[in-house]
Amino acid sequence: FSPKDAKLINVSPFLTQEKDKAKMYAKFTDYVVVVNLQDFYVNITNYFITTSKEGVANVNFKIISTSNGKILAAKNAELNLTLKDQDAKQNY
Repeated sequence: FSPKDAKLINVSPFLTQEKDKAKMYAKFTDYVVVVNLQDFYVNITNYFITTSKEGVANVNFKIISTSNGKILAAKNAELNLTLKDQDAKQNY
């Protein structure tokens, strides 16, 4: 995500204006979020004294309207994850 393309959706007006909880729930089920993990790999770099491990995940997500099937937003994101060397169980 780049800052120039970033958009925040403020849902607080929907929460404060809607008194009927059933309608509020129906409003939130109008959209489907689809997340795909396209690629995941681990970079291992050996330095003179230590080793660094970094996980890289390429993720694609789409927000789709269930009423008309249109894609409202679609983004690709690359996540860089620092992995722990000492206790590998903490990485999951």
